[in-house]
Amino acid sequence: MACEAAFLVTRRESLAAAAFWNLVAGAALALVALLSGWTALGTSAPDQAATALLALHRAIGIVAVSVFAGLAAWRIVLRGRPVPRGRTVYMMLAFAAATALLTASVLGQVAVYQHGAGVAKHRAQ
Repeated sequence: MACEAAFLVTRRESLAAAAFWNLVAGAALALVALLSGWTALGTSAPDQAATALLALHRAIGIVAVSVFAGLAAWRIVLRGRPVPRGRTVYMMLAFAAATALLTASVLGQVAVYQHGAGVAKHRAQ
């Protein structure tokens, strides 16, 4: 989003290109993270609080990845050019998806580091 906003101010094409590639790479990597989380589901037995956090983390993550994938598809259809019409909608969706992604990250961090979700518990011998 920073490159996109900087392009709006400066109109430098290099910033538009950077915004495009950041969006495409970010959407692809967010999908990888989503799939990674899905495969890790069930590898540990988190407590009830962690289970609730992970459910919210997953739901918000799915929404964020879906919005980023849609924005990336929108830009791909435009062949990487900046969005000419609907710029306000595009930027609002990007900001909302970034906020959702940050929220999902914090929820995942709390579930792992405060509740031990996804961490194998070792038995004492």
